[in-house]
Amino acid sequence: MAKVDISVRELVNKIQRGELMLPEMQRKYVWPATRVRDLFDSLYRGYPSGTILVWENDEEVETKEMAVQATSTPTTSSRLLLLDGQQRLTSLSAVLTGQPIIVRRRKRPIEIMFNLDHPEGPPIEVMEVYEDDYLKDGDESDDAEPSQIDIQEELKKRTFVVGYRALQNNPSWVSVSDIFLKSDRELIKPLGINSDDPRWDKYADRLVKVRNIANYMYVMQILEKSMKYVEVTEIFVRVNSLGIKLRGSDLAIAQISSKWKGFMSLLEDFASEFGEDGEYVEDWVAVRALTVFATKQSKFSSIGKLKVEHLQEAWEQAKTGIRYAANFVKNNAGMERLDNLSASMLLIPLAVFAHIKDYHLTADEEKLLLRWLYLAHMRGHYGMGSSESILNADLSSLFKNCDLQELLNILETHVKKFEVTPEDLINKNINSPFYSMLYTVLRSQGAKDWFTGLTLSTSHLGENHKIQAHHIFPKTLLAPAGYEQKEINDMANLAFLGGGTNRRISNKPPNVYFEKEVIEKRGMEALTSQLVPEDKALWEIENYRQFLTYRRGEIAKVINEFMRNLPTTGKKPNEKSLEDQIVSGESREIEFKSSIRWNYKSGQIDKGLEKEIVRAIAAFANSEGGKLIVGVNDNKEVLGIEKDLETLSDSSIDKYERVFTDIVVNYLGKEVRPHLKVDFPVVQSKQVMVVEIPKFMTQVYLTNGDKSEFHVRSGNASHELDAREANIYISSHWAK
Repeated sequence: MAKVDISVRELVNKIQRGELMLPEMQRKYVWPATRVRDLFDSLYRGYPSGTILVWENDEEVETKEMAVQATSTPTTSSRLLLLDGQQRLTSLSAVLTGQPIIVRRRKRPIEIMFNLDHPEGPPIEVMEVYEDDYLKDGDESDDAEPSQIDIQEELKKRTFVVGYRALQNNPSWVSVSDIFLKSDRELIKPLGINSDDPRWDKYADRLVKVRNIANYMYVMQILEKSMKYVEVTEIFVRVNSLGIKLRGSDLAIAQISSKWKGFMSLLEDFASEFGEDGEYVEDWVAVRALTVFATKQSKFSSIGKLKVEHLQEAWEQAKTGIRYAANFVKNNAGMERLDNLSASMLLIPLAVFAHIKDYHLTADEEKLLLRWLYLAHMRGHYGMGSSESILNADLSSLFKNCDLQELLNILETHVKKFEVTPEDLINKNINSPFYSMLYTVLRSQGAKDWFTGLTLSTSHLGENHKIQAHHIFPKTLLAPAGYEQKEINDMANLAFLGGGTNRRISNKPPNVYFEKEVIEKRGMEALTSQLVPEDKALWEIENYRQFLTYRRGEIAKVINEFMRNLPTTGKKPNEKSLEDQIVSGESREIEFKSSIRWNYKSGQIDKGLEKEIVRAIAAFANSEGGKLIVGVNDNKEVLGIEKDLETLSDSSIDKYERVFTDIVVNYLGKEVRPHLKVDFPVVQSKQVMVVEIPKFMTQVYLTNGDKSEFHVRSGNASHELDAREANIYISSHWAK
């Protein structure tokens, strides 16, 4: 493998000439502006910035355009396909040339500003301040710019920042793109100084130092032309698996596209069906769904081993399933945007259930599916612990039984409770799933904008009518009164209004605009429909905390009432949850086993553990039945079955269950296995195996070499009986 030193400028030129391109396997440009800022800060200071990995290729290979487009013609027929360094080189190219980049199917500039008057010495760690910190909820005129003096003081400590509107009129701050496109005189003269001023030379030297970023030398490693695409893909996967650069879905895409040419184009075409949600679908959901329909589990590890024909069949099923799930979320559930979901994984069980039902759901199934979706969304089902393990437990239940009642029971075991309490809402903000759930509930009840009378909807046309999060008590009034930021941005202080209404209210106190601008025109109902209290004393700033307490109570109430109109779980009255059963400990009906293969003491696979498993099953079968929980030790500590899964060549639940079946058949006989019910629920964010064993109508013997053993349950343990004891027990236990 050849290595060459190459400057940033020459790399950018190669991009501009179309000589440096992306192979199909590459993900899209995803860096936020803050990462671009940090890259320039590092190069400005001469810090190391990694290497660049390319593949020299002049054959027909599927490629894709970079987020910055070529502007001139190639000077060579040989192409370099970029395998590692896309995010850095795209950022550098965009800023050095002043080109906008294409993100989420629309062009936008990357605006990085340089502080001519920055402090000397190493970077000072302060919180970055830039426009999106304050305007990400669209609440741009609720207050004036927050604490401008404080912001300016913080900005003085920085060398580079993300472009910020207020800096455009500050001559000490210049666009980094302008530094590469304009002269020193054009950049320094707005400061009102001339070349006789000692500051002129200081600023000119700093501008030269910024421009020298273009001379920074990267080490570019070049893979040989003779390498095949499949081998290059393996290198790409290995290189990007060493760090945290790529997610599993990105690596899965690389493996799929190495054998299925044109897959990325199919993925992009499918995502284009979803409009603004297309990036969300393409970026992650579609590949996860493909994996699930191809393997019946969610982990990407085995996707690269499948044949193209299998992948193509699963892709068609995945597309149909995702379309259904998206329509269900937007229309049945009333959640107008997919990215309002607390986790994109929530789409997968919807797609799988509908597929298994051949897209023919009963009315009750539709309502139960809605209930599961809302509860899993609000409680962050896939954000608690290992999301893949949790999803695999749900998928195992669906593919095995396709029972929504069981899915709801698994969910309750995991999230503990379904009812929303006011305490759940304390300090929750715009990013909380409860916030989007509140929007869904209020919209279903016909809540409207306080000025225009338009029913809440994210599909309204025009900036004046797009829904924004309006601070009922303005931030500029609460901060000086001593309230903390988390209180100010509490979701109980947010209402849903169009952008025009939000701007017209601006930073007026509620006791002013409620009376004169809302109640007089649209009545008290306009306020109460968004859960604002009628008690005018709670509209006063000194009573703000009481206002939050009142509104949290109302939010919890309307969400719970909304959920009561949907079916409840199938859990039997007074039945203990699985976690409660574990806390209660082993008993005549319950036994714990840490694993079926992995010995935690020796730290290796132990075949002897298999006998412990079948002894417990035989004992329950020969007694009154019971439950074996694998993944919990004798001290009631939930360990999960991850260690067991890691010992398998295919670390899927299906494979694990087949291993369990083989153990049962080998020791107890093939007639025993059909009577055992096996599930894989999640407890404390860890997946366990639960085996329910009924009381058998005939004796179950454990074959141990040439010996047959007879085991029964006594207290909270299993015991082997000798021949005489067994005869007495059998004659009484199975007496006719």
